[in-house]
Amino acid sequence: MRIAQTLALATGVSLALVTPAFAGGEGWTQDFAAAKAQAAQEGKDLLIDFTGSDWCGWCIKLDKEVFQKDAFKSVIHDDFVLVMLDYPRDQTLVTDEVREQNEELQKTYAVQGFPTIFLTDAEGRPYAQTGYQQGGPEAYLEHLGELKTKKVERDDALAAAASASGVEKAKLLDEAISSFSDGIVFGCYADEVDAIIANDPEDEAGLKSKYVGRKVAMEIEGKANELAGAGEWEKLVTAMEEQATAHDGNDVAVQKALYFMGFGLVRQQKLAEAIAALERAESLEDGDPELAAPISRIIRQLEQALEAQEAAGGDEHEGHDHGEGEGHDDGR
Repeated sequence: MRIAQTLALATGVSLALVTPAFAGGEGWTQDFAAAKAQAAQEGKDLLIDFTGSDWCGWCIKLDKEVFQKDAFKSVIHDDFVLVMLDYPRDQTLVTDEVREQNEELQKTYAVQGFPTIFLTDAEGRPYAQTGYQQGGPEAYLEHLGELKTKKVERDDALAAAASASGVEKAKLLDEAISSFSDGIVFGCYADEVDAIIANDPEDEAGLKSKYVGRKVAMEIEGKANELAGAGEWEKLVTAMEEQATAHDGNDVAVQKALYFMGFGLVRQQKLAEAIAALERAESLEDGDPELAAPISRIIRQLEQALEAQEAAGGDEHEGHDHGEGEGHDDGR
């Protein structure tokens, strides 16, 4: 979904500008459309804080240690328009319009933990992501300054791509966006993805298959998260086995399906089967390199759990649950 489409709900809607005690008070807005317009007018970027203002411990620490400090507030507005997107437990802290906006933005930016901080251009397209950092306002400002160099790198690659064609154009576009998560790539850089595929039609640079694979993998992850959220572990395993079969030859997609199948098996305490699924995922030569280390680590953990289980004389159904939590407060 194009970001412009995702945010269409904000067009013509005047969301309440909120300056709560959280997020440093003055200078923050919850109106995303207004923030983008202001950033474009003033030649600034956006600093977007996805937060749980009344429950997220790391969010509250970041606010108290950085956002509320004068050393931060006195200079941050030189470069950024500040946007707070709040997901509080106390629903009275946001209006219905803001809540609807925030739900859409959480999907667009594929946010799964709090606090998540995005630095974006005035159009809302991210070029860097961070969260809580120790050290106070001065250290955080230095950190943000370092992250801003990523925008220069992105924009240089996009500018070069604009005057290129064919496979060279595809390579430059890939250079500009390849480091972003799948959620960001397909939520905020869909036009660039389409251009990459169009300019490498014969997969000469391997970029067509790369982005087709990433898109399918993202869809698989969405289905897995839906079933996991409902606690449908058997259905999750079946669905992921079907996905692995359907996308045989697409190592990125198959690896993602096997990864989530392993997760579903763990939640059913079927440790040996989970290990087998993850070992299949590990063996794929052209999978997602970012998944390689987590898969290897999980396999070792499950093997240790299975050994301990066998030593205790138990069976698989008494094993340890290594599943991930349903939600988390991510301090990064």
